[in-house]
Amino acid sequence: GYICLGCSLGWGAFSVFLVKVIHRSLERLVFAVPESVLTAADTALFLYFIWDVAYSAAEALSLRDVLREKVLANEELQRLQRRLDELVRGSGLENLQEELHRKVESYREERSEEIARIRQEIEKQRHIFEEHLGKRQRHALRILKRNPGSISRRHKLTFEQIREYLEDNRKNM
Repeated sequence: GYICLGCSLGWGAFSVFLVKVIHRSLERLVFAVPESVLTAADTALFLYFIWDVAYSAAEALSLRDVLREKVLANEELQRLQRRLDELVRGSGLENLQEELHRKVESYREERSEEIARIRQEIEKQRHIFEEHLGKRQRHALRILKRNPGSISRRHKLTFEQIREYLEDNRKNM
């Protein structure tokens, strides 16, 4: 809403410069060009203009075809979406859920059989280990009974732990 005096004076001076200096130089240059060259340039520019209009029209028609195809594709997608919604609401999903449930149950049965087999194997190994450990405990207890003052500077902590363990097991037996 304000007028800048400096900018207005600058534009005024620039306009005078254009009219007095640049325009006169260009006017002399244009009038120096022969009329045959100007006619050829006009013809070339006219032909370029006609070609550009034809090309732009062809592109516009092509764009119209592309847009029409996109609209048809969008309608097809909407139709497929409605069909999918019907399948989800209808029996198609229920059948899929039943099949998935059967597969999960089958997988559970297979895994539970395998788990039971592994548990039996672990129980068997635990029993063997306990028998072996029992023999070693009895042997260690006999050694410690015969030699209650057994000392090992290197394994002192381990001996203490063994003694405590054996004492606890003896109480529990």
